[in-house]
Amino acid sequence: EDPKELEKQIKVPLIGMIGRNLAEDNIPVLTNPRSTVTESFRSLRADMSYLSPGSDSLSILFTSSISGEGKTFVSINVASVYALLGKKVILIGLDLRKPKIAEDFNLPNDVGMSTCLSTNTPWQNVVKSTENDHLDVILSGPIPPNPAELLLQEKFGQIVKEIKEAYDVVIFDCPPVGLVSETKELFAFSDINFFVFRQGYSMKGNTQILNNLVEKGGVSKIYGI
Repeated sequence: EDPKELEKQIKVPLIGMIGRNLAEDNIPVLTNPRSTVTESFRSLRADMSYLSPGSDSLSILFTSSISGEGKTFVSINVASVYALLGKKVILIGLDLRKPKIAEDFNLPNDVGMSTCLSTNTPWQNVVKSTENDHLDVILSGPIPPNPAELLLQEKFGQIVKEIKEAYDVVIFDCPPVGLVSETKELFAFSDINFFVFRQGYSMKGNTQILNNLVEKGGVSKIYGI
């Protein structure tokens, strides 16, 4: 319930707090720029410059312990808040089991990362534009039978490398690390990692998942939201 309680339980800094979004859509940063929620995303963006100083390009990963804690909501709005600065931003949906980003942007989830990894389709062919000129998305794509194996291929690393060369800010919207094994491998591709907790929803014991990532998993540069 209480951020102070969360701060005591996790072994990493609690970086930001995002208020409740009361708007009808999930992208208040673009549709309601004066809202307090949008303001909280701006302040998170400002904090980011301290977390990864001096780099022109930035890759940020979002995960949590279970579904429904707000990873995708936070990912979409952080991507949008960078796009409003005029940065060239791409949001990548890596939750191949439960794709969510498509509906928030009213896009069909017909092709995406699963398409690139299971066929020879170049990643450039699955990039979709959004209403913001500076923000592109790669959706997760049709749900494959073997999501874990797809993301652990060398090919995925090569695709990410090329994407980072083409964009200023890369945002990874990942599956919940408490439920899915491959998310742990994805931390290697990002500069900053965020673990999202949701008030009145996340189980208190799940703070241990984050603490284990730091203590046993050797994940550095990970923060709570």
